[in-house]
Amino acid sequence: MVVRGDVLVVHDEPDICWVLEKVLQGERCRSMTATTARQALEVVKFGPPFRMALIGGKLPDIGGLALGSLGSPGGSTLRWPLC
Repeated sequence: MVVRGDVLVVHDEPDICWVLEKVLQGERCRSMTATTARQALEVVKFGPPFRMALIGGKLPDIGGLALGSLGSPGGSTLRWPLC
């Protein structure tokens, strides 16, 4: 299977994470999910490298816009599109 890249999905609603994972699988992308901004930062810091993150606008701890404005953790080339 050709894999296009790893995507981090950050959303506080598990159903939305599930749908986005299924769509990404259909596009041959691997994905991981996080339900809070803090969890997303931990995953990026200690997990595998990601090419992109899809972030919900309202998260329970740090807003999605605030998370996106933090820039890429660790100086990686990760992009933070908001969904």
